[in-house]
Amino acid sequence: MRFKYKPFTYLTPKTQARMARDTEFLEMYDSLLSLLLQHNVKNPVKHAVRFTLRNGTPRYHVGYRRAYDVVRHILKTGEAPLQGEGQSRMWLDFADRTRQLCALSPRITAAAAIEWVLNNCRARQFYLSEDYAEHQMRQARHERLLRLAARLRRSYR
Repeated sequence: MRFKYKPFTYLTPKTQARMARDTEFLEMYDSLLSLLLQHNVKNPVKHAVRFTLRNGTPRYHVGYRRAYDVVRHILKTGEAPLQGEGQSRMWLDFADRTRQLCALSPRITAAAAIEWVLNNCRARQFYLSEDYAEHQMRQARHERLLRLAARLRRSYR
């Protein structure tokens, strides 16, 4: 009997971070959507997406090395070296927290402050566009429906 191996897919750290962030967003979105549906709110999907984007407090899903490089650049130049508005705001927020922590004592190095912020702080919001968030929500809903259909097909056999 021959075994069929699934092809190995390597996920880059950036892809892993994006997947973790999207999962965290969808978990918060789902819990809020169920609350809005229970209370018969008009247009609950749009309200859930907007509220989660602005009020969710996700973790910073970035690697230490990337955070170190970007924060050092921001502390030297005062501006984020990235093209996206959401990412720029996230990195400026992250650098501000690092700067505040370093200001507490001259003994705290930037490296130690960055590590502490990564491990212990949460972002102020999800730094995603509303379009991207709605796309992720629709894609997750589609995947759930496919899993449900597969489960139903198996139960009827």
